Amino acid sequence: MITWWRMWPIYFIGLFPWVVALLPTIPTKLAIGGLYRQFLANQFLALLPEAKAFTYKQFFVNGDFLDEFIAVIPMLLVLTVAAVWMAYVLGSILITVNNAVVKKTQKSIIEAHK
Repeated sequence: MITWWRMWPIYFIGLFPWVVALLPTIPTKLAIGGLYRQFLANQFLALLPEAKAFTYKQFFVNGDFLDEFIAVIPMLLVLTVAAVWMAYVLGSILITVNNAVVKKTQKSIIEAHK
């Protein structure tokens, strides 16, 4: 039977958005961290009123790496909650299905020995 203790790697899915956002922007073709932070900032801009969006955009554009990271923290929190929720749903489904199969197998073995 599977329990949440055996599925410990699934807990790291909540850290994934933060790790990608912490990747530095390097001037190569693999500038993933900067593109990811910019994508998150653009998504957050759509949620803000116009005056706040302008201030937020100036803070993000004129800032360094740390300012960019601070600016995307609200979206990272939203992504973390969504990722953990999805991990919980998928883990619950996996545990339920696997445990049902194991119980059915055990029941058939017990009935075969009678």
